[in-house]
This record gives sequence, structure tokens and C-alpha cells, in this order.
Amino acid sequence: MQRQTQDVDGHSPSAVLYQGLDKLGRFLAFDRQVLRFFAVWQDPMDPMHEKRYFKVLFYLADGTMEIQPEYKVNDGHYKYPNLLARQLLPRGGLLPADLPSFRDMDCYVAEDLQVGSEIEVLGRRLRLFDCDGFTRDYYAARLGIVQPPSVPTESPAPAPLVQPLPPHNGFGSPEDSLRSCLHLVPRRPCPSHPGPDDRPLRYLVRLNSERPHDLARRFVLSYQTRFGFCTITELGRRNSGREGGRFFGPRLIEKPDSDPMQPQPEYYGPADFAIGSTVVAAGCHFIVVGADLYVYKYVSERKGDFQEELIENLADYMRKEGLLRRDSE
Repeated sequence: MQRQTQDVDGHSPSAVLYQGLDKLGRFLAFDRQVLRFFAVWQDPMDPMHEKRYFKVLFYLADGTMEIQPEYKVNDGHYKYPNLLARQLLPRGGLLPADLPSFRDMDCYVAEDLQVGSEIEVLGRRLRLFDCDGFTRDYYAARLGIVQPPSVPTESPAPAPLVQPLPPHNGFGSPEDSLRSCLHLVPRRPCPSHPGPDDRPLRYLVRLNSERPHDLARRFVLSYQTRFGFCTITELGRRNSGREGGRFFGPRLIEKPDSDPMQPQPEYYGPADFAIGSTVVAAGCHFIVVGADLYVYKYVSERKGDFQEELIENLADYMRKEGLLRRDSE
């Protein structure tokens, strides 16, 4: 606090203002003039460290004080009207049982109230952090005191708590297990339907098996470019004993070398479907033996996303099958 005037004859500035005034004179001179401060209190025993806010009123007519709590909507506190009813407040905050002895005690005066200071009320240490415009003007004009600027009371907001996703437990797909972490009642993953421009990439695959009856089985692996879902469909053959149809999917195919403890495993994509490569799905090993011409066009138009070895691998297959001429590449 900065004082602009000195005390007169050892008296405080407010005492000089009250000189020659009796109780009635002070009432007539200072009635309805109230100094208003804003205070905050934090209970050291509260595990949540909640801050409670109060209005501290100092009545100039008789030097009494009143402290009113401030409430917020749904703050969980009973709305009692006052922390301290209007009365003289002794320094130290303890109120004696003998009320007439107030006059003989050292009570708070206007000079004791300053922004940034603390007052003790009923065992609570309230910190004054601001005051209204009338209070600032009164201190500057009548007492020669400049109140400090407002003191911030809000603590910086803590960093948002990011709950890490637990690793996949091995039951079902990772996407399905993730639903139990996002919702109290797990929901089924939303089906992904390809749009009119989402033409799938189709590959011809066969089983990598030593059993003779599996050597002639052929499958079509369809990859949806928007969602990354793979569908494996078996091609039917007459007199083979198998009707064909959907064998797997549609779903994401996790790579076998992916870490199963990671919440977001690594999945197969077009970069992994080179001719001669192996794809592991549903516990079976498939070898890519063919691809559509659209696959080569899709990859060659996005050279920045795929390695040159993959593009050349598909180009060699297309030329071998007669689907691509060297002069038309």
C-alpha cells in the first residue's frame, strides 16, 4: 500500500476524519457509505482445495464489518446469509462472549483493509484480492491511500487428463474391444459402406498350405481404400465340394508382427500386397498371385505413397498377363 499523506499527531487518517464527531455526527456524515472488498478463502483441510469467495463490507458510520459469502449455481453449499453479522471485528478474528467488551478491544479499522492483505475471521484467514470503485476513490481522496491493483485468485487450469487406451486383450477385434473403453454400454462398430467413388482393390490369392485339397482353392481379396477393410471371398469351383462365398471380413487385418499390446496395431494396406507377398488373416496364410489392372493404375498414380519396387512388381505381372504393354505405361 502506498500512502500519500502522513498521520497527524500520531493518529490514523480515519481517526482524523472522525475528530470532533460523536456517534450521531458520524452517522450523519458517513451513513450509507460502505467500503466493499472481495475476499477468497481456501480451507487447508479440504482435500479438493476449493476456494470460497466472500464480500467484506466495512461501514464507515460506526466501523462495523459484515462478511457475506458468494455462491455459484449448484456449488453444493447451503446458502446461509452471512459468515459474520454486522459488528465490530477484533484483530485476530476471535469474538469474546462478553459483547460490551468490544469497545475495549483492538478492532479492525479502514486502514487495515488493503488489497493483497489478509484478515482473520472466526479462524479463517480471508485474503482481500479486490475492491470496488467507490472504495478506491475513498481511500485515495479521504485517506491518501492508493489501493493496489486486483490480485488474481484463479489458479492456472491443470493440463487435461488424457487416459491412455488399454492394450487389446486378445478377444475379438481391437476395434470392437475399443468400444468398451469409449462407452459404458459397448456399441457395435459402425458398418462401413463404400461410396460410389470407392472402387475396391482386388487381388487374387491362394492358400499357402501343404494339403492337396487346398492347392486348387482360389480367393479374391478386396481392399476398401477409404476404410482399410479387407474382404476375402472364395471362388467356387464345380465338383470341388465347396460352394465358395465369403471367407473373411469385412474388417481390418492386423499384421502378425504388430505389437498386440498397443491400442492401435498396424494393419495391412496396399503397400503390403505385392505379387508373391504373404497375407495372414483368420489364422491362414495367403499368397498374393494376381491383381486387377485397376490396382496398378491406382498405385502408379500415387507414386509418392508407394515404393518404386511395388510399382515395378505390379507392372511386371501386368505385362506377363498381357494386361499392360511396355509402350502404354
